[in-house]
Amino acid sequence: MAKSYTTTQLPIEGDVIDWLRTQCTANRKFLLAYAFDGVIWGQHVDSSLQTALDAEKADQIDDPVSPELREATLMEAFVFGDTDQVHLFRDELDNWKAILCADGDLASDTHIDENMMLAADTVVAQVGNFTQTWNDRKQVAAQLIPIEINETALDDKTFHAYIRRRNYVVYDEATGVGTIGMHRLVNVFYEQNLAEVDKSKSK
Repeated sequence: MAKSYTTTQLPIEGDVIDWLRTQCTANRKFLLAYAFDGVIWGQHVDSSLQTALDAEKADQIDDPVSPELREATLMEAFVFGDTDQVHLFRDELDNWKAILCADGDLASDTHIDENMMLAADTVVAQVGNFTQTWNDRKQVAAQLIPIEINETALDDKTFHAYIRRRNYVVYDEATGVGTIGMHRLVNVFYEQNLAEVDKSKSK
């Protein structure tokens, strides 16, 4: 059976942040990075990576909420899109490593796409191509997520912002049992949860 995904270790040349910025392309358009001082979102804008902080600076926001993308505080990062993902992380010796995970043979039984809800239930402001969101109930820090959401869209509590994860299924040739062999990020979006709509109608 053809493999549903491929992985390749990528060489990292020069400054790691400069290298990471080059991995963001029109096809691999989103950045999600975890740093000691917070979560960093980014997206491909005008042929280059624009982080949430870049967008806040462009809008001349006096008190930005997004951390700076810098090596000193960065723990790991994902640059992803419809067909592949680059995962940048530190190994056990604290050296940077990068793995490219790309789609292989995507038959219907070789992958499971999972929409994971982001902790964002209130739109605060539009900042360029980003949306500043907040979740008071979960006391999650304000974030600028890399999609544009109408100011009132999340007021309807059946609408949510999501990040999509693709889980690749690997089958044991002897038993036929399938397990998740790898997963990667695919997309960021918002849409209505139809199951919640049906549930509200039934009340």
